[in-house]
Amino acid sequence: MASYDEKIYQDALKAGKAELGDRAEEVAKAFATAYAQVKTLKQAPDTDQKLKLYGLSKQALQDPPFEQRTVPGMFDVKRKAMDRAWKEVVDERITPGKAQQDYTELVNNLIAKFGTQ
Repeated sequence: MASYDEKIYQDALKAGKAELGDRAEEVAKAFATAYAQVKTLKQAPDTDQKLKLYGLSKQALQDPPFEQRTVPGMFDVKRKAMDRAWKEVVDERITPGKAQQDYTELVNNLIAKFGTQ
């Protein structure tokens, strides 16, 4: 298995434990590995894919939960787009565990498409 960031793993495990039970460790490790691997893609994802990855990762980690996030300023266009991406995930009622799985699947698809360095 590829290496992963221990803090990301611990945050993912904490966020998904209640929902995923015995599968939480496996899902959190896969998520943390994908989280590290996305930085090694040979080609950057397009803007929509980046926003989807952002929204899923924020929901997956729940650090902070959506309701406690800092709302971006009116003229901060980039942060507003990122906030909307996260809100779309929340509005779809995607749970942290499901977000971890969806993120991992999306990264694996991007790796299959672009490869890694």
